[in-house]
Amino acid sequence: IRVADKLGRIQVPVPEGREQGLLLRFEDTWPRIVGKWLSVISLLVWLVLIMWHVRGKRIGTAQDREG
Repeated sequence: IRVADKLGRIQVPVPEGREQGLLLRFEDTWPRIVGKWLSVISLLVWLVLIMWHVRGKRIGTAQDREG
């Protein structure tokens, strides 16, 4: 296996003749794992902030009605 060009394409020599299969597996690396967890945490923080903002508006509107 070798990298073919500056774009990082992979070349794999496959001998001619009988049928063969080629299995490529891209497993999770540490940067991918960390990136996934950062994405999940960011999404949760974003959702909490939106809910907090909406709740604050509802409470403010209720106080305006009472006052």
